[in-house]
Amino acid sequence: MKSFLSKTPQIWHTLLVVFAFSIPFSIKLNSALIIFIFVFSFIYYRSRPEKQRHTEKKYLLLFPVMYSLCILGLLFSQNLKPALFDFEQKFPLLALPLIFGLGTILDEKEKNWIQMAFVAGTLIICLLNYRNGFYWVHSSSDEIVENNLLIRRPYLGMYCVFCIFFCLEFIKMNQVKYLKSITFVLVVFYCFFLISLFAKMAFLVLAILLLLYLLIQLVKRNKHLIVGLILVTTVSGLSYLTFFTNKGKEVTETALSLTEFDWVNYDPLWVNSVNLRFIKWKCAAKILSENKNWLWGTGTGDSQPLLDKCYSDQLGPSSFFVTEHYNSHNQYFTTWLNQGLIGILFLLLHFGFFLRQHYLTGNTLGIIFTMGIMMFCITESIFEVQKGIVFYTFFQLLIYEAKR
Repeated sequence: MKSFLSKTPQIWHTLLVVFAFSIPFSIKLNSALIIFIFVFSFIYYRSRPEKQRHTEKKYLLLFPVMYSLCILGLLFSQNLKPALFDFEQKFPLLALPLIFGLGTILDEKEKNWIQMAFVAGTLIICLLNYRNGFYWVHSSSDEIVENNLLIRRPYLGMYCVFCIFFCLEFIKMNQVKYLKSITFVLVVFYCFFLISLFAKMAFLVLAILLLLYLLIQLVKRNKHLIVGLILVTTVSGLSYLTFFTNKGKEVTETALSLTEFDWVNYDPLWVNSVNLRFIKWKCAAKILSENKNWLWGTGTGDSQPLLDKCYSDQLGPSSFFVTEHYNSHNQYFTTWLNQGLIGILFLLLHFGFFLRQHYLTGNTLGIIFTMGIMMFCITESIFEVQKGIVFYTFFQLLIYEAKR
């Protein structure tokens, strides 16, 4: 028994490695592992001496509070079935913080290996998608592309973006040359895969985060002059393209007004997903403006029927927007609709807390991760699906915990 107890820290770390590897795979497998690791973490916690059990981890409460806010969405719902499903689906917001709370603080090396396990799992998914041949039909039909993917394109693109940064951090922390070389090859692969995947938001987020990552590294090396030159050049270039070119002004005005891009003047491959989201966002904004929904929300169970009605009024009852029951594809709108002003304000405060803490501890990866998630929330309701909830909760906890 003593021999087993002495190895529990290593076993606990190994289980986190296995869980990180499994995230891109089956939802049922993820759920089973969460339950198993929770039970083991409790045993691990109880096996430690009393003085080693209690550590200050008040930040963990942010996740259960976010989970408890689902009750607001449930209370204001007339359609209880979807509201109860949402409550069940977001259980990782409660379970994963408990696992980290019962465990011990990880060091940087342990954290890096857990992150690289996720990189390996995502790599296998990417290779399996190539086996399915999704890239051969990329130019002909977005629907065929989605059907041939094992994970929906926006989420797979998000995974690939963060795999690149996990690899960069591994390269920075590791001194073994052949491991650094292999990891660099993985960075190149994920960049190539993003091109094949053609996830436009992932492209944009990757570009912004790479620039931010570069600036942070330069600031840490006291290269403030170079940072200033890069910022001035970037802002000047974007300002010129946005306000002083005809095409830039046209695109900016169209985007700010949520007006659909004309498919005659713009390649549908580039603007199709943008136009679809504009419709969803306009409907979400319209619903929030009615009956003080901006204050109390509509309730988790009732927001989707209201969105479907708006889609039906605009596009007709037979539209695939209605039949597929699309949500707002924007986490900020979705949270606001489901939980009202309290929900959206807490979500922003949640992100703000972690950004501030990562900044104060000099945690570059934490800043990159949180900023990236905030940007992906603009085009996806990532906390409404298991692939988003588990990914965000697990890695936000992991990245923050290892820096404490």
